[in-house]
Amino acid sequence: MLTQGTKYNILPFFNTSEIKNYAKTMKDLIIPFGGSEILLIIPFTAKNKKSPKIAFFTIMFIGLFYILIVESSIMILGINNAILMNDAFIEAIKITEAPVIERMDLFYLTFGLSNLISGLISIFSAIVEFTCKIFPKIKRYFIVLTIAIILFVTCLFSLNVQYLDELYSEFAIYLVLISSFLIPMTIFILAKLKKRA
Repeated sequence: MLTQGTKYNILPFFNTSEIKNYAKTMKDLIIPFGGSEILLIIPFTAKNKKSPKIAFFTIMFIGLFYILIVESSIMILGINNAILMNDAFIEAIKITEAPVIERMDLFYLTFGLSNLISGLISIFSAIVEFTCKIFPKIKRYFIVLTIAIILFVTCLFSLNVQYLDELYSEFAIYLVLISSFLIPMTIFILAKLKKRA
């Protein structure tokens, strides 16, 4: 997409007259780029001293990757077409010609779905591990089965909820603030108090 797109479509890279709009979008961008899911997966302990650095660079890399996707999509479609389309990235991939792969959109969707599934597996595994630590007397297979049923029912329920994206965007900012700031700060304060005691 970068090689076949038009560079003129993404110029200027930064428009000073749009600073107010950039500031307004920060509220929406803090949800996907909050990095709260990293708190579930990476163990921040004394034995794993590199984990904060890895978490930081992981989030930075994901952010740069999203910028690459957005800019290359606009290079192919143009800003006006990108705004009008429901999924500009898929449409841009359809136009892009690849010498080996005929349908780039199908190639992307295959990896996109595997990404979604791997994300669900990561969250599922983290919930199972935490629950096993909280309830050590309950057998593991029972915890796995119970959580799987709860997640499956939750997914089915969410499919039937109208305007779920709008509802999520209203509450997600609070979830990100709690998981990214409140919980780490609480754990930090408790650790300091425990050390002094």
